[in-house]
Amino acid sequence: MWTMNEGQSVISEIILKDGNVPPIIGHFENGDLKPSTGSVQRCGIFRKNTEVDKYIVAVHTSDNGVYMGTQPEEEPYRTLLAVQDKGSNEIRLIEVDKVSFKPMSIISSTNNQEEASVSALYKSFGSRVIKRKTEQKERMTINIETFSERLQGTASNIDVDNALNLIDDSEYIGTFLPCNRNATVVTNVYNLEDIISPHELEDLQEQALVVLSNSNEDNKNDYSAFLNANLRLLPETNRHYYAQILLYAECLLQFLSLRRKIIGVVCPFSDIINEKILQTFTENVKGGRLPSPPLRSKALCHLIVAGLIACKFTLNIEALPSLTQMSGENLMKLCRMLGAVPMGKEKKDIVLKVPLPFTRKPNIVKRKKKS
Repeated sequence: MWTMNEGQSVISEIILKDGNVPPIIGHFENGDLKPSTGSVQRCGIFRKNTEVDKYIVAVHTSDNGVYMGTQPEEEPYRTLLAVQDKGSNEIRLIEVDKVSFKPMSIISSTNNQEEASVSALYKSFGSRVIKRKTEQKERMTINIETFSERLQGTASNIDVDNALNLIDDSEYIGTFLPCNRNATVVTNVYNLEDIISPHELEDLQEQALVVLSNSNEDNKNDYSAFLNANLRLLPETNRHYYAQILLYAECLLQFLSLRRKIIGVVCPFSDIINEKILQTFTENVKGGRLPSPPLRSKALCHLIVAGLIACKFTLNIEALPSLTQMSGENLMKLCRMLGAVPMGKEKKDIVLKVPLPFTRKPNIVKRKKKS
């Protein structure tokens, strides 16, 4: 018979949300309330339509402060509160919502009406100076709600652009990918394990076989123009191994082509690679994961170097500007910082050569103002 040791507890019941308002755990956005400033006097939950609208929690403190928080968005996980019965040592797990309270300003509508009436009188019967000052004050008055809506609308339409315009030093690339700039042999410049481990690379074996077996005209649409152009550059010796590396570069390219919040799958044929890309090149944001501009730059560096290693240090980059939403000039600048130089007049291919070129910060000439 199984017995419970001292210090152990048994989960007796799990209570999940059933459509009604669940227990709520709240925290104040700017810290806890101090006893000297106030304590919670009243709180309440409000909702106009129980089926459509989200509930709102309002808290009134003794120092006449009002704090409000709204029902949180659905998350891919559940928050459970453990309630222990000291007598039986049993635990009930209760699903709860977490609400963040923000301070709200209370504006008296009476004061607003009086101010509007005074402004109307000034504009009707005041002098020119008074009229001009009144109109100027009205223009400088900001409607907070309208301003917030405009700001949210603007922020939602902003695409995450690359931050490579700010890169002017090859040392900055070293923060993305270790590079031996003193190497005398091209194979010693970059280490593949700094990009992808052997275990992770093994998970691409089956898909690499599919890519190599379908590398004909009928299946070109299944992959990007970047991968199709570089399949011909793969070495014949150990071709399957180098195809795995090129396929990882293709996964990074598909990741960079996404212009939205990433919630789940970026690599459909490998859970290991999918998790690696999300953990390495994205950050947690509300509602999912999103790559910041520096992380996008890091992913692009890994993509180019992985492609160079796969194709024996010669890579076709003709399709990258359109697929990564990046100008050809900035892309070539990044390639030079990675040590790769263009080949031919059309500059479709790049090659990694040693010794690596050292880039310098541009000289900035400050002009003196004429006196």
